[in-house]
Amino acid sequence: MEFPIRISNRIVKPKTKTYRQWWNSPIDPEDSLCGNCIATNGRFVKDFHNDISSILKKCGYQIDNEKKLKNEIVTIIYTLSNDSV
Repeated sequence: MEFPIRISNRIVKPKTKTYRQWWNSPIDPEDSLCGNCIATNGRFVKDFHNDISSILKKCGYQIDNEKKLKNEIVTIIYTLSNDSV
């Protein structure tokens, strides 16, 4: 057996919205209010990125490329999301 073993565990769901439509759409149309704002996919990604960055910095890690980290996070979330709601 040769290493590393490559296992594809990427799940790709069919998309019905463009990336921009997905970014601006509510996470759950039935329960999308968070105070005075609408909880959109974009807001979730921004908050998630800020939380991850904060945790890494508190643990003493330095992020060399913030833009790349943010792109990786949004790609994962968008790829795994269900945009049919």
